[in-house]
Amino acid sequence: MLRAKRGRLGSHLRSSINMALGPHNKGWLSIQTNTSKQLHRPNDDGIPLTDEIILLIFTRFLEIADLVRCAATCKRWRHLVSGDANFICETSQQLCFIDKFIPSLIVGFFHKDDATMLSFIPMASASRRFPVLQKPSLSLAMNIDDELLNSSRIVASRNGLLVIEVQRGKHNRTLKLCVCNPMSGEVHILPALRGKDGLGHYACTVLTTVDYQNRNRNKNSQPPLSSHYHLLMVYSRLHFTAFRSYSSKDGIWRPEGKVTGAQLSKNQIRLMRNGVIAYGGQVAYWITTDLVFGLHLNTLDAMMMRLPWSEGNTFIDTENTLLGMTPKGRLCAIQFSRHWSLSMHGKWEQTNEIHVITYDNNGNTDNNMMQMSNSLWKTKINIQVDKALKVNALATEVKLQWFCEKSGVVFFTASYYGKPRSEVYALNLGTRMIEKVARNTNHNDVWNNFYGYEMDHASYLTTLT
Repeated sequence: MLRAKRGRLGSHLRSSINMALGPHNKGWLSIQTNTSKQLHRPNDDGIPLTDEIILLIFTRFLEIADLVRCAATCKRWRHLVSGDANFICETSQQLCFIDKFIPSLIVGFFHKDDATMLSFIPMASASRRFPVLQKPSLSLAMNIDDELLNSSRIVASRNGLLVIEVQRGKHNRTLKLCVCNPMSGEVHILPALRGKDGLGHYACTVLTTVDYQNRNRNKNSQPPLSSHYHLLMVYSRLHFTAFRSYSSKDGIWRPEGKVTGAQLSKNQIRLMRNGVIAYGGQVAYWITTDLVFGLHLNTLDAMMMRLPWSEGNTFIDTENTLLGMTPKGRLCAIQFSRHWSLSMHGKWEQTNEIHVITYDNNGNTDNNMMQMSNSLWKTKINIQVDKALKVNALATEVKLQWFCEKSGVVFFTASYYGKPRSEVYALNLGTRMIEKVARNTNHNDVWNNFYGYEMDHASYLTTLT
């Protein structure tokens, strides 16, 4: 009985892998993966269990860190984890129950270096794993359909997915979006929003199966398939803030809803960035100016709360702040600060620091959660960056660009007063190590439309060949 079931599952998985890695697919994973090796039956490991039983154990009882260790145990288990990664992620109930960052998820960052070109710069570790990334700059156009070559900008990046706004005129309210996975090369073109459904400024983020799988989730509920996602969007109407979502499973936009409890101005929505999902897919957060906007997705009840302010001799730039989630499911703010202290010679000295400040509301996700308090922000990590920059603190302007919440990597740029040079650095919050990723010697700031990218869990397990 089990063997027959395995045959059906194997056929389905091979079909999905071939679709993702087919000859017309230009995903990065297709360059790395050798499908002939994936489908080759590995040697027997001496364990008297069928592949179906081992996969059942993998999908029901193991965390992703355990799966990585299993893949390193023997060839058979490595092929099971990597070859059946999609199946494991689709059926796993505990895959994302992790308490630590997974640095291996990080790939690099996208940025817009001219009027039309979206380019990609990889991390050194990603270049070693994916040879195609070893080019100094990789155009996003290489990995998506030809009709999207004129895509103007990325508007969201989460859990291995990019949301791209297809170029539109200055006064055109018709909105065309596509969602793509650069690892697999999959591209979904969404139905256009036009006419009375058209809109101007908006903020969006992506909700995936990873967001449903946390410690507070109902154990009896089934997570959505790993390939499914919801695109969440907030925008301004004449007298209220509106919300709308797109379901990839249904292929349609849901009806527009009215947000209650808080209202955003058009300018606040225009400045929104870095949307994140919390509490098992129940709450979405965005950051705008010095505020955090939170939206309960079930009730559309919203709240706003100010970011942490300066304390003592520390000046925190609230506009130089990123938002994210910790591995334990806590909302956190990544902030840049300048700290002044007296030296042993009696002079004031400045140091540049990056702060990680978590918000603790005891895990409440009901309407009482909307009564947020600034007193619940608690600083957890303070990291000095001057030594890595190797310059005088007064001669450096640091800008936080992106927080990759699953891998725990903070991208920031540093420009130097009086010098035609700017650099991109990656700070690993787990190790506190800082790595230089890219350098620009032009006078112009080329780090526009900056979006970090980390692969999804299924792609990550597939690379463990």
